[in-house]
Amino acid sequence: MPSRIVAIARSRAALAAVFLVAGLVAGPRVERFLSNLRVRVVKVSFEGPANKALAGKVYYPASLLRRPRHGVLFCHGTLPDGKDTAFYRALMKGLARRGYLVFGFDLRGFGKSPSISNIGRPVGLDFTADAKAAIAYMTEQLPVRRDTLTIMGHSLGAAIAFATGATDERVANIIAISAGNFPSPGKYREIDKRDYLAKIKRATGLDIPPREWDRMAGPLALFQHLPLPARKKVLIVLADCDSKAVIDYNRRLYDELNVQKDMLIIPDSNHNFGYEDFPGNERISEPPLRMLTQGIENWLDSICADPADAPPPAG
Repeated sequence: MPSRIVAIARSRAALAAVFLVAGLVAGPRVERFLSNLRVRVVKVSFEGPANKALAGKVYYPASLLRRPRHGVLFCHGTLPDGKDTAFYRALMKGLARRGYLVFGFDLRGFGKSPSISNIGRPVGLDFTADAKAAIAYMTEQLPVRRDTLTIMGHSLGAAIAFATGATDERVANIIAISAGNFPSPGKYREIDKRDYLAKIKRATGLDIPPREWDRMAGPLALFQHLPLPARKKVLIVLADCDSKAVIDYNRRLYDELNVQKDMLIIPDSNHNFGYEDFPGNERISEPPLRMLTQGIENWLDSICADPADAPPPAG
């Protein structure tokens, strides 16, 4: 039996050596193969607003070579588990398998980040300060290219991603997945306002008085950020079974974009793309999630070139 173990160990070492040599010769193809086999996930913390530590996870693609990667920052929606929601984990891991370095983090009050009660009264629901702190961590601490940084988000997170990407020169690309329909202050339907307030309270415990809503949500009225700087590229993603209000809002946003833009529509999919958050029983319908991940991968590949082929920037 020991000889069999030794033989297996030797065969694995030989296989690794073959991949190492092949990586030096064939490079990108072998790296992509390895990325499909393994994604390394590392827990981190970084300084957010008010000097409070925010929780994050880095999804590293497998690689034989050390070099900067195309980076994707992910902003979660109002689901209580934040970045650790099964739907989000699967999406981030799928992109990492394709060769992208993906960084997900918990907004204040969500997941593993400090509760709202430890932060004091929030000045807004936009959370763009959280996202900007995450961008600073990515560009200063992680091996990502600074010329192709993508910010991506879902629902509330999509609005945060868009608002942040529109105003932060470090961001090149924006992916808004079912962006929350935040109209201009004073134009909210009461039913939408109550719905958002209930979601925020469920996730964070924060009870926002309705009279405070316009002040707090105002920065996420996305049309105020138009026109965008010319270098930005935007992907709008929609679920075809989402609410009419969300679909109409995102279609109008797409129509008014002044930069390179694309729209991806996932068929037979709800707002959470097949994910259902039943207490103690999360469920994911694989077809919508698979189509979502593949569609985003294809778009990123088209604007970033092959993530494994791309050389690091000069200098």
